[in-house]
Amino acid sequence: MLLLDLPSELLDQIIRESIPEGFEGIISSCRTLHQCGRRYVQQHRTLKERYRLMRIDARFDTSWLATFADEPIIPCYATTVDLHGRGVGVRPEDGDTRHGFEYMRQRVRTLIEQSPYLAIEGVDLDFWKDMLLSDLDDDDIYSDHNLPLGIFYLTLFPNVQHLILPWSAPGGIPYDDRRRATDQYELVLNAIARESRSKSNRRALGKLKRLDYLLNADYNIHQQLQFLLPLLTLPELEVLYARSLTAIDFHREFKWTHVEQHSKLETIELVHCCMDAVGISELLAHTPNLTTFKYGHASKHHGMEAYWDAGKFVAAIEKQVGSQLQHLAVTVEVNSINGINAGVTSMHGFSRLQTLEMDLLTFYGPSIESGEKAGILETPPRPGHRRWTVDAIPPLSEILPPCLRTFTLFAHSWNNLQIDGKAILLLYDGFRSARPSCLPRLDACTVRLAVQSRGQYIPRYEEICKHLSSERVECSVLLVDDISERDGWEVL
Repeated sequence: MLLLDLPSELLDQIIRESIPEGFEGIISSCRTLHQCGRRYVQQHRTLKERYRLMRIDARFDTSWLATFADEPIIPCYATTVDLHGRGVGVRPEDGDTRHGFEYMRQRVRTLIEQSPYLAIEGVDLDFWKDMLLSDLDDDDIYSDHNLPLGIFYLTLFPNVQHLILPWSAPGGIPYDDRRRATDQYELVLNAIARESRSKSNRRALGKLKRLDYLLNADYNIHQQLQFLLPLLTLPELEVLYARSLTAIDFHREFKWTHVEQHSKLETIELVHCCMDAVGISELLAHTPNLTTFKYGHASKHHGMEAYWDAGKFVAAIEKQVGSQLQHLAVTVEVNSINGINAGVTSMHGFSRLQTLEMDLLTFYGPSIESGEKAGILETPPRPGHRRWTVDAIPPLSEILPPCLRTFTLFAHSWNNLQIDGKAILLLYDGFRSARPSCLPRLDACTVRLAVQSRGQYIPRYEEICKHLSSERVECSVLLVDDISERDGWEVL
């Protein structure tokens, strides 16, 4: 039997079941189906316009749960979900309140009990009901239960393509039985990731392409990268932007436990994060599609990675994805560390790199080969190597890969780390004459000197400017802005 031979009642049901994902395609396929679906067109347009972008403060706003319980089709319309901001949609107090709070509570309880993600083996349904229902009528932004609320919201959006996560410090799980709570979060996040790869039409986060994880860029705020691992395996995820993540060996280590799954990520940008070579290597070993990687390093509470091994870090990137990366940035946040354990001396393994942004600090330390380490646990160089001084910095013409087209060097933290301006002179020593043979594809080369106040002293500033000009290198001074990212800093 052909589709159009079905009774009108069945055609109507098929059309209603197609809302919202397939509705427009079905009613535009032929005149008969368009006539059958006409009465749903205006409602579909209204819901699509109203809910395609949803803003919900998932730290405490439970009112949306009651809305979704009464209208489960609403979250299916969302393609961008910002769980960082207050929502503007229908609320229980805004709409029909004839049934009162107890009715709303019962509807939310049913929503929780019917969730397939809370029905898997090991999930404690009573735990989730306790966490979610206790805050149903409590607008407490500091609620102990904001993390389970946010995770439960994730289970409700099958068509979201851009997701913004909010939690200011989810690493500190505020629950009496922390191990139990952590196990519950991991079970549900893993269930979301697993089901997102199923053939079900409405898989939570199954169409997600971009994930923004917006912790504050602050010394005292950090979250382990391990927490996000299930989301990194989502089948359509292409872009990750995250702040204040940690992945450090023996302390806040990261392990890729989904051995049968690789990430589909093409772009990763990590800002104000604290990672070492072991942590970043474990992540990048499972990103076969990655072409863009940007990392901004910062020490975290208790001096975590305050002395950073930039040399090993870049070498780890080179080993894992050096043959595939096209765009790379490795920088250090302003006044965020105490020093460099070891510096970068070669990047020739990046065989396809087109654009590169590096921090002066990444070159400001002994080579990996020397075995020397600066910092609190200072290690002397191996036999045959001299103790490092700034004079040991090799020229960029020997460091950079020949495939490079654009290179930008950032320099800052002049006073905090007592940076010697001679480092820039050495990096660009003989640059102009070596460029045609060593960097034949290089089209643009720029130095950005960052200051925190107008008139701040830059060591050897005039000498640097004169030298860079003679080497045909563009130079400018930027005023650091704590609110904006580097691309938005004012040029002085």
